[in-house]
Amino acid sequence: MIVYIESNFILELALGQEGAAAAESILSGAEQRLFELVIPAFSLSEPFGTLAHRGRERKKIGNQLEEQFRQLRRSRQHQATIQPFETAPAVLLGLETAESDALDSVVMRSLRTASRIELTIEMFEQALNYRRDYDLSSSDAIIYASVVADARKRERIRPKLFVSRNHKDFDIPQVHDELGSLGAEYCDSFERTVEKLAQHNVKLPRPSVLPIPGVA
Repeated sequence: MIVYIESNFILELALGQEGAAAAESILSGAEQRLFELVIPAFSLSEPFGTLAHRGRERKKIGNQLEEQFRQLRRSRQHQATIQPFETAPAVLLGLETAESDALDSVVMRSLRTASRIELTIEMFEQALNYRRDYDLSSSDAIIYASVVADARKRERIRPKLFVSRNHKDFDIPQVHDELGSLGAEYCDSFERTVEKLAQHNVKLPRPSVLPIPGVA
């Protein structure tokens, strides 16, 4: 059994989002060698850009809040009101550090566990075709081209799952048909991937309680 993941799997775990428990079960199962986990190398760098963008947005909001607090402190009638909220800018900055640490940990685990698909010029050329023909974003096209190229090298009879929450782009007839011709299937959630693995007699470990980024 082969499970292909991409950048939103990494972010789901790092940010502790709603699908994190299922994603943790999948990663833990791969760590126990219950199946082969595969990820395009491109997908390991993309989440860092996402967190950097979130960090810039939070810093901007924090600076705006600090300026508002500075002005409100000049008014005696507002000083007591704003006092409980004055730590908000520091909290926003602290979240960035916590999320960055969590992302580092998830990427390290993935590097130790998953097989990686290195981007080649042939994959990139095919990604340009997918971007045009399937109306994918550049990053999604590169990820999909990487998955298809790897799946073509595998035995067709070996079950394969490509999991991505980005169903608006990947849940289309062309993708289903192409993956199907390679003995692969698209899954639009990590919970559904867990169910699919169970159907193939892959019993995943129960997820441990996940830490929430920014909460001690």
